[in-house]
Amino acid sequence: MDVSVESFLDRSEPDDQGAYAYWYEGKITVFTFSDGRFLRSRQYSDTPHEANLFFEDAGPLESDDETKQVVEWLKKAGISDVRVLGGATGGYRPIWTHQEGS
Repeated sequence: MDVSVESFLDRSEPDDQGAYAYWYEGKITVFTFSDGRFLRSRQYSDTPHEANLFFEDAGPLESDDETKQVVEWLKKAGISDVRVLGGATGGYRPIWTHQEGS
C-alpha cells in the first residue's frame, strides 16, 4: 500500500466584511493498493484526531486486511477515531475508536 498526504483548503468567497460563510482545512491521505484501487481519508484541522474514510474511490475493499492496514496506518499517525461515510442516517459511522482499544 502506498500512502500520500496533502493539505487542503476549501472556503467560500469573503463577504463585504471579509468574513467567510465556510472554511474547511486539513489533510487528505490517499491509500493506493497494489491493484491500483485507492481510497481517501480526510482529517479536518479542528478535529485532527478524527479521520473520515471515503470508500467510493476504491469500491468495496476486497478484504478486511486492507481495511486493517488503513486503520493501523491512521492509528500510528495519531488518529483516535476512524469513521466511514455511509451510516444508517446517511452520515458517518465509526469503524474504530481509541475507546474500543482494538
